[in-house]
Amino acid sequence: MGVINIPPNEQDALRRTDTEALRALIEQCLRDERHFALRELPLHECGLFVATKRHVFERALETYSKAKSFKKRADTLYDARSAGNTLLYAVQEMQHRMATEAEEGERFYIDDLITPPYSLSTHLSVRVSYRWRPSPAEAWVSGSITFLYDVDLRTAYTRPPPSRKPSAAKLAEERRERLHSEWEHLKDQHRLPTSAKRSPYVPFLFIQFNPHSGTVLCPESSHPSQHIHVAFGRFTRLQSSSAVSLRSL
Repeated sequence: MGVINIPPNEQDALRRTDTEALRALIEQCLRDERHFALRELPLHECGLFVATKRHVFERALETYSKAKSFKKRADTLYDARSAGNTLLYAVQEMQHRMATEAEEGERFYIDDLITPPYSLSTHLSVRVSYRWRPSPAEAWVSGSITFLYDVDLRTAYTRPPPSRKPSAAKLAEERRERLHSEWEHLKDQHRLPTSAKRSPYVPFLFIQFNPHSGTVLCPESSHPSQHIHVAFGRFTRLQSSSAVSLRSL
């Protein structure tokens, strides 16, 4: 869940990355047909989003350097330049997100250090803590929201049955793995964005925070919720004046 807030080491690397210098280094890489010039900047420390775009650019450069025919070189140069621009935009986007986080963090902060419970059952829960205040001059107010999800471990009859009956130990291991996978999915799917803006790391979800009142809201409901029952897929509000239940349609 650490993707909600940019880690301090990545923030430091983003501050040390000058985008104009990066633009010049990308052009140098295209001229040299190799990516070694990028080592002057700490791109490998800027997080997974930037690292992924850098890898795509490096692969495009490698393809360009190996091209022989005029048409192939023209096509691969275009691809490499596009990948370089995408890398530059990725750094700029993360720097903008870092500035937005700093601004919004003056009034709202999500604790994204969520560890799995010691043992898991079919009744899963993920508790997300946060703090907020109407203005930077006022005291922090703490709050939390708990996501609940009941796992259905019934056999999927669309799959062919195993050739031999699995042992009790094997079934227990598969149950633990399934519950852990479902818990991770629940944790990752219900992050609380600090605003309605989309980012490369935080998807647009159905949970929104109102920093003025300190309440967490769901679509189709004007009621703040402290416990939300989740069913993956489409959902609708069933009832309640103090809580919201969600169910797959």
